Amino acid sequence: MRAELTAEAIRLTRVLRQLLPEEPEVAGLLGLLLLTEARREARVRHGQLVPLGEQDRAGWDRGLIAEGHDLVRVCLAINRPGRYQILAAINAVHTDAPTASDTDWSQVVALYDQLTRLDPSPIVALNRAVAIAELDGPKVALTLIDRLPLSGYHAWHVARADMLRRLGRTAEAKEAYDAAITPPRTPPSALTSVASASADINACTNVNSIERNRSGSARWRCSVMNAGRSIELGSTVIVVSPSVVLSQVF
Repeated sequence: MRAELTAEAIRLTRVLRQLLPEEPEVAGLLGLLLLTEARREARVRHGQLVPLGEQDRAGWDRGLIAEGHDLVRVCLAINRPGRYQILAAINAVHTDAPTASDTDWSQVVALYDQLTRLDPSPIVALNRAVAIAELDGPKVALTLIDRLPLSGYHAWHVARADMLRRLGRTAEAKEAYDAAITPPRTPPSALTSVASASADINACTNVNSIERNRSGSARWRCSVMNAGRSIELGSTVIVVSPSVVLSQVF
């Protein structure tokens, strides 16, 4: 990851936000970039991507995280949801987590359900399946992953390999890992732009998390109202209905 490129992307998005202050997707994109940049130093170790659960959270940039969280709150108040806003919200709740072990995966799935309504792409479905694995186990997730038309996408093979490993199917897992490092058969241009927005989720076979914040600061809450379901945590609410509505509770 080249720091000068990410810095320039953030600079340009700040300019765009000044020009379009009422556009929530611009605020969401800036929030997403800031929250991703906040973890840059911890995402790579000795030239290798570090899975979310293994990142040193003490190295995250808390100033960028606070700014990103504020932008997500702005998006929630505007209440016109979009792809970048939801991805930023996922990153916001994830960066609020003091540890990975407290992750509430049901909340992660709820957020990906929202994103799926706006963008029913196989990349989003892959990330959702990884979250499902933490709720219903790797067998259920593997079934979902195998249905996706992503055999030319390295992250699909990485996700499959992780599920197979967890199921104890070592030989098959090795084959999947080998497939992940072979040259891709699908050109990057054929993949949805969501792939880049959630790149470190895919690469590490981890998804961003919603966290019960034990420090007493504001917690993120996802309230799901769909077919009689309701899940609530914390002080910020993302309401999911068939029409996909975002709102905030202070």
